[in-house]
Amino acid sequence: MNGSISTDKKDPTKHRLRVYVGRRPSGTPIFRSKEFRGNKAAANAAMRSFIQELEEDQSKPKVEGTLTVAGLIDLWLRQDLHAPHTEKSYRSYLRRRIGPAFGDTPIDKLDPLVVDGWYRTWARKPVAPKSPEVGRNGKPVTALGSLSPSSIKQIKAILSGAYTQAFKWGLVDENLIMARTTPPKATRPKPKVIPVDELCMIMEKAAERGGAAGPLATAIGMGLESGGRRGEMCAIRWSDWDDDKAELTVNSAYSTTDRGRAEENAETEADDDEGVDGESTWMLKGTKTGQEREEIFDEYGISVMRARRAYQEAWAAEVGVSLVPDPFVLSQSPDGSTPMPADEISHGFGEIVEQLWPRPKDDEGKLLVDKRTGKPIAPKWSYKSLRRFATTELLDAGVDLRTIQDRHGWTTATVLLRDYVGPNKTRDRKAAGVIGGVVSGARARSKDVTES
Repeated sequence: MNGSISTDKKDPTKHRLRVYVGRRPSGTPIFRSKEFRGNKAAANAAMRSFIQELEEDQSKPKVEGTLTVAGLIDLWLRQDLHAPHTEKSYRSYLRRRIGPAFGDTPIDKLDPLVVDGWYRTWARKPVAPKSPEVGRNGKPVTALGSLSPSSIKQIKAILSGAYTQAFKWGLVDENLIMARTTPPKATRPKPKVIPVDELCMIMEKAAERGGAAGPLATAIGMGLESGGRRGEMCAIRWSDWDDDKAELTVNSAYSTTDRGRAEENAETEADDDEGVDGESTWMLKGTKTGQEREEIFDEYGISVMRARRAYQEAWAAEVGVSLVPDPFVLSQSPDGSTPMPADEISHGFGEIVEQLWPRPKDDEGKLLVDKRTGKPIAPKWSYKSLRRFATTELLDAGVDLRTIQDRHGWTTATVLLRDYVGPNKTRDRKAAGVIGGVVSGARARSKDVTES
């Protein structure tokens, strides 16, 4: 790589470093630049470091032949930019939707009109099996239609992310997906908050299912107290709990990936934060926001944690094993060596909800389909409902948004307010009363002045 240094005539310590890194398919040269302050010798050293950095981090991947849309997405996903569970979800979209539709199209030949056409196709009701549609490669497109607007928006995010990376690599001249395609707007229903009496019914069933201090009942208690995500709860070890301070530290999350892909990419043996469970591998990664947080528990939360510890110690003694030095709080192993899979929490919670509030089925015993989404009717509540319940209750109790945001692990309050705070008539009436009180008071004062 070649670079040049231009020095400000008015300020000899201000320099602009500019490096040529290649050309785009259209022939347009690509440059990277940055500002630097210092003397000439320091600027030359900074230029050498800048070139080395670009060669290491901004190097264009080797692509043999024509790169297709599917090939680009696969190449992007191999950069280890996503959590394993996210990559698995993205590859499912690639295999079932993007690939059959226009996956074989060269990246510089993808027509935004074609992409928009597929957005509309996926948004339609399912096509009858007797008349399946096919993609450009002649292969049938499975499960055509019946995608919610949010799922189609997810497909755009995948395409846009891949094309953004392609632009950085110099493979395309623009991110045409972001600039020229428009998925259908997603309508968000009002968040539903689980009533406290129904929550208590679920907690009682969980205690009957595996004991009051069993992993599922404890997961529910910890979720309510901390408002944490299920993966974060699964990753909690006893070293993260300070009983004297009644404080829980949340600094990681449980995640899984396919065994084949994990073994293919593994270059070293798994450490204490990795393992194999059934047909998938588990690993601990950072929290969703990448931030560590500390949460204070009240008497209820303390009782949940102490009961769980006593349960684990008694179970290990009964089986005749010793707990590992730093066991997982939610573990289905007598020694606490492995975390409870996050899906086990969701499945156990879902089975209880289905038992209490069965979803409607047809004469053949199949779940009825939601006409709006084209998918089976969703369960009444999920483990995420605990997070929504905790958020709403804290807000109703007068806890400020910043505290809720920090406690539940949000980078901003936008998603919290949009998706996790349910409507509340009491708050609404209180808000209306505030305005009415201000106006009535002002009018009364004005009348008194007039009469005097």
